[in-house]
Amino acid sequence: MLKNNRIQLIEYQKPHFDTYLIIGLCYLIAILSLYICSVNNTFNIAMAPNIFRHKIVYILYAGYINLVLFLITISLLYPLISSQKRILCAIAMIFFSFVISTGFLYNFFDIKLFTIEGSHFYDVYITSALSSGAFLREINLPKTTLYKIASLIVIVMSIPYLLFYVIEKCKMPQIHLYIRIVIYLLPIPFTIFFYHRWQLLEISRTLPDKCISRHLIKETEVFDEEYLKPNDKSYQHYKVYRNLIKPSILKKKNILIIQIESLRFDYDNDIYMPYLHGLESFSTIKSENSFSSANTTERSIFSLLYGINSAGFDRFQQDSLGSMAFDVLKKAGYKTYGYSASSLKNWLKAGFIFKNFDQYTEFLSPHPYNDDSVMIATLSHEYKNRNRQQSTMYWTFLVSSHHNYYYPPSFEKYKPVMDQSTDFYMESNALEQKKELVINRYKNSVRYDDYNVKKILKIFEKEIKDNNLIVLITGDHGEEFWDHGLIGHSANNLFNCRIHVPLVFHLPGIKPIKYNITSNTEMMPTILDYLGVKDSTLFSFFDYASLLKVKNEENRFIINTGCDFKNQNKACIITNTKKYWITVKDKNVLINKEFLLNDTLTVKSKKDFLLRKKLKQTIYLTYRYLR
Repeated sequence: MLKNNRIQLIEYQKPHFDTYLIIGLCYLIAILSLYICSVNNTFNIAMAPNIFRHKIVYILYAGYINLVLFLITISLLYPLISSQKRILCAIAMIFFSFVISTGFLYNFFDIKLFTIEGSHFYDVYITSALSSGAFLREINLPKTTLYKIASLIVIVMSIPYLLFYVIEKCKMPQIHLYIRIVIYLLPIPFTIFFYHRWQLLEISRTLPDKCISRHLIKETEVFDEEYLKPNDKSYQHYKVYRNLIKPSILKKKNILIIQIESLRFDYDNDIYMPYLHGLESFSTIKSENSFSSANTTERSIFSLLYGINSAGFDRFQQDSLGSMAFDVLKKAGYKTYGYSASSLKNWLKAGFIFKNFDQYTEFLSPHPYNDDSVMIATLSHEYKNRNRQQSTMYWTFLVSSHHNYYYPPSFEKYKPVMDQSTDFYMESNALEQKKELVINRYKNSVRYDDYNVKKILKIFEKEIKDNNLIVLITGDHGEEFWDHGLIGHSANNLFNCRIHVPLVFHLPGIKPIKYNITSNTEMMPTILDYLGVKDSTLFSFFDYASLLKVKNEENRFIINTGCDFKNQNKACIITNTKKYWITVKDKNVLINKEFLLNDTLTVKSKKDFLLRKKLKQTIYLTYRYLR
């Protein structure tokens, strides 16, 4: 009996505290290796000055956060680790393995996401997207990606157990007491350093872009402006006034709005989109530089249909508040139709926007390009069977140019192309090496968009000839193809490739008007003004005046409030000559970068009166529906 107990005691040797410490350090080294391998791309994308210094700070910060994480975990588990009971030691091992493996996987996927798209998993926009019912369809993750992710999780979770086994079998010597003390004291000087120099609590979201843009770039100028609290309580007045609107429309023209997913301005030409480009002479409002109001779909659609900057999205979403522009049209007898080949109602809680329509339909199948085709066929059928005595508004959303960029095989003119099921998120830097294949696929998809625009306008051909149709065609935002180191559009790097979109805007009977800059947010006020709406109180709720009422274009400016302004506070002021990347924070406007309209980085302007006035107005426009 005693012999059996001795054998059992020899077979089971409880892993000691040093084993956990060694495994934690191994994972920390692995995480730091990931950051070191990706840090060059990360900082080149961010265009941070003093690159070398910031690389070091970045790596130290990543190491600091993960060191604190696993030291806290070990400390909390110490009673279990030191227990003589096998079950408690097993629980400690499982929990410790789970924590450090999860930490490693989070850092691994976050680095991949940032180096591809410039976003982080901790960004509210990303966490909200992950919880959206339409996430898998809109992100277009192929099954192979899901299998790879599942396999990676299994492998990473199993590695700690292998390390436990190897370390215990090798009977590694204990870590010297002084070394333990040094490891545990390491976070203290780092905490003092980061808190004193860069306010630790402000950058606790892991880095890099928040830290880079707000804390490491010391040249950033701060404009301390008086915070313009609207004394009319705009949002509450908006809610009340919607019920007081009286129809005052003098013209009864039908309305057609076509928005196209991820459509860049520079693809609107004779080569890729000859039909759309040929509509330039048809357009009444001619814009050299037409900009979306945001770099994401749901906020851009919100701004166009509401006439309000995308910063107001969150507040209107919270109360599921409708568009006053739609209220005017409906009270004037219009019937409104919405058609989308994308799952928008379930994307980032944007369903409140589409409640505005009397009839709204989404067309969703495994083949987005087919959805566009079915949507147009449905639109054609319902248009032919409409009540011809009733004024109508049609809004359509074409989705083929959404990644992975879809089109029928017959539209594959530009070759070679990447496979339709290419894994964007697991290929990481290897994807950029296939740049030509990716862009060729996009070119083919916009050719298909061009074909679909032609099909839609063919449906309304008679109304166009009879001067009875307002036509608006534009993109929701652009798409970057490593123009500045990234792909996609969600990151708040508000370069032209992400926010500069085509514009065809036809108002029957109006002589052409040329502008240097326009915003999609200006479209709905312009339509209502053209239709003869005279209610000045109504127009005060829009963020911009009608384009038919502009008196001095030189002093004009528009705002792109980026993605998730409520949490990131990043925006872009666009004037007739320059673009300013800014951070709006209560009473402060920080000008982070200054560009010419063609995105050429330039020297920061002096604090001239006109710029200060625009900064004050920016605060007002970005916060009046947010506070």
